Amino acid sequence: MVSDTIGTTTDRCCWIAMLTLTSQQMERFKDAQVKRYCLHLADRAHSRHPDTAQRWGRDELATRLEPDILLAHSHGLKTAGHLERYSDLALVLGFGFGWAQSWAGDILALDLPAAHKLDRLEETAVFILQGG
Repeated sequence: MVSDTIGTTTDRCCWIAMLTLTSQQMERFKDAQVKRYCLHLADRAHSRHPDTAQRWGRDELATRLEPDILLAHSHGLKTAGHLERYSDLALVLGFGFGWAQSWAGDILALDLPAAHKLDRLEETAVFILQGG
């Protein structure tokens, strides 16, 4: 006769423990996801912005984008579209612009929806690039 229960309480606890990721394993999983996504963004940059992105190979560009993407994500820019727009800004304004440019950090810290933050970042970037 086959039982549909796992067995003793000890058996159940061991089985559940096998399904639980440690925080260290979860961090490695997150790190791998971020790296894969940054590779995707590097591929996107090479196809959409070849003149700018050609300075870096795929892996180097992904590595350079990673801190920017983590910063953007920590400030509420979480969708693919938001992160793509932010990576475009990083290509134009320079990697790490969210830290290096006080105006960008100020905008990221605002209590606004992500799309509005990006709109403000883009509008300010255009103003600055035009010499304003």
